[in-house]
Amino acid sequence: MKDLGTLGGTRSEGRAINEDRQVTGSSTLVGDAATHAFLYSHRTMQDLGTLGGTRSEGRAINERGQVVGLSTLVGGDPTTHAFVYSDGRLRDLNDLLDHSGAGWILKEANGVNSRGQIAGSGAHNGQQRAFLLTPSRKGNGHGNDGSEGEGKDDGKGDGKDRGEDRD
Repeated sequence: MKDLGTLGGTRSEGRAINEDRQVTGSSTLVGDAATHAFLYSHRTMQDLGTLGGTRSEGRAINERGQVVGLSTLVGGDPTTHAFVYSDGRLRDLNDLLDHSGAGWILKEANGVNSRGQIAGSGAHNGQQRAFLLTPSRKGNGHGNDGSEGEGKDDGKGDGKDRGEDRD
């Protein structure tokens, strides 16, 4: 049994673990006024921050150490957006969608596999829906321009996906 500690507050919770024993979850900060997602790796709990609000949660982690979850936004709004933490950066998944994501607001990411596919929930044209987000096969795995798309690459060489599902 190992106590992973906190980010300075009084509470923490682990949500997911990968084969490399990296753990993600959330922890309160000093004073317990904010809760942030964390990545625990090599005996260190790293604060992943937020998308501008006071709360984030790591929900899943894959073998590449990519963490997905949810975060509140700037201004105290309780609305959440789904995020991915990869390569040292926390990114709002809504900012990474190509045109196939029109009408979507991705609210939480709850799973990520070794291919970088992300499952979660959000709103599509105002209706609550589950989503599967599949990164482009080109470049860094998130599209040549750092974007994240859905579906099958269309072969145009621009690193964008065009909304067809693939396994």
